[in-house]
Amino acid sequence: MAECVNTNTAAKPSKQPKWREVLDAVRRDLEAGRLASRPRFYTIRELAAKHGISTLTAQRVFRELHALGLIESQGRRGTRIRRVTGGETVHVCLRDDQFSAPGGMRRFQSINTLFDGIKAGEDGQFTDLRPIGYSLLQRNLKAFAGQPVLVSSNVFLDITDEQAVLNRERLAEVVQALHPVVFHCFAELPGVSQVACDLYQGIRQAVDHLALGGHEAFGFLSGPLDHVWFRPRFQAFVDGLFARNMALLPERVRVTSGRSRDEDFQAVAALLALPRPPTALVCANDSRALHVLEYCARQGIAVPGTLAVTGFDNLPEGALSQPTLTTVDGRDVEAGRQCAALLRRQMQGELKTPVIVRVKPQLITRESSHA
Repeated sequence: MAECVNTNTAAKPSKQPKWREVLDAVRRDLEAGRLASRPRFYTIRELAAKHGISTLTAQRVFRELHALGLIESQGRRGTRIRRVTGGETVHVCLRDDQFSAPGGMRRFQSINTLFDGIKAGEDGQFTDLRPIGYSLLQRNLKAFAGQPVLVSSNVFLDITDEQAVLNRERLAEVVQALHPVVFHCFAELPGVSQVACDLYQGIRQAVDHLALGGHEAFGFLSGPLDHVWFRPRFQAFVDGLFARNMALLPERVRVTSGRSRDEDFQAVAALLALPRPPTALVCANDSRALHVLEYCARQGIAVPGTLAVTGFDNLPEGALSQPTLTTVDGRDVEAGRQCAALLRRQMQGELKTPVIVRVKPQLITRESSHA
């Protein structure tokens, strides 16, 4: 039986304002070893003076550097720089279409935060991350044997327009040859160590948040409900309602392909035209939730006054929308740290049985759910 681990340390992704520019500059200095000769890291005032920013902005940079594991506070002794150079090479296997299909690079960019966590984890042991496609990995399994390898769980899916099915033969072949660590898992995969965001808990948090705000009429906007990525989210929605003795009305559940803004517009229009329309709409991901906000803005529908909306994924657009979007953050930095920890344990021969790490997501409350 696989060992299961739950995590519960908060972390938040970021956008690209001034603090992000300074953060990126400091990270480049750290990774290039330009600060290696310093006995300690800058103080907040020193960092502010060096980069011409306010102490408030410098404090934000400090928080992000701490969250990434690049610096460590030592009380009165100041702040030390953690080792960030000389790390092991890790090959990260992604679906081939993430490199070639339309929108593939955007999906590839979505794992950058995970990469940040991997690089920061285990005191910087794994800093050289090299993305490769599955076809390359499959052709060279023997060459990759014995090396640290991370594999996206999506590699093991046969995906069509409406469904995604686990290819057990592909999974068994890769596990037997490489014993990798699998990330972004959608379910418990047999025989392999893995890190997953707890999708179920993320939607439960959203439902509980809206219920505590006084909502009783809930709607759900999702992809296919039997899809591996949407199934746990819908189950959480159902369980969240039942836990509060609320009825699940099938007409308030709408399924869209996720490929068309107009399709999502039609879905929310149909929900709001019901004799008993929802006052709160839980969306299975941010892209659908952002379409809902756009539709409401066009139609003059007050959010959250008439309809409260939540998403899932914490896309950067959600912090910029009007109103800003309440969402669930999968905490990819923490997931990356956990991947690094499993890789280290594997390389040291400590993983006698597969380990499952579930990262607890974080609800980010914003204007779309607060009056």
